[in-house]
Amino acid sequence: NLLICLILTGPAAAQDALSGDAFESFVTGKTLGYSVGVNTPYGTERYMENRQVIWTTIDGRCTTGFWYENDTQICFRYEDLEGDKCWHFFPQNEDLVGVFQEELGKAYRVRIIDDKDLFACNKFTS
Repeated sequence: NLLICLILTGPAAAQDALSGDAFESFVTGKTLGYSVGVNTPYGTERYMENRQVIWTTIDGRCTTGFWYENDTQICFRYEDLEGDKCWHFFPQNEDLVGVFQEELGKAYRVRIIDDKDLFACNKFTS
């Protein structure tokens, strides 16, 4: 946790990672955009009931999956990606900061987006 706190700045540095319940409350029913740093888009994810998700990369590839809480991490399992993808998420103003377990030291900005414009995987939800 010390390494994670060192890479964060501002109010998020002083807070603990979100619990599964807090993360679920923040994300359910929303589409979130992930960016590296402030402005480099990485992908979007729609969060549905029962912790189900649809992930899309910037180039439009879509995959379905689910998330679960594992100790202090939020982990994702996708139908066509190898291995679970685990994160720590920290509140920061209206957004989140996500720290990917496989890339400690790199923080992602996670924000609510307008899914009508930016979500490429509507075929999974219609």
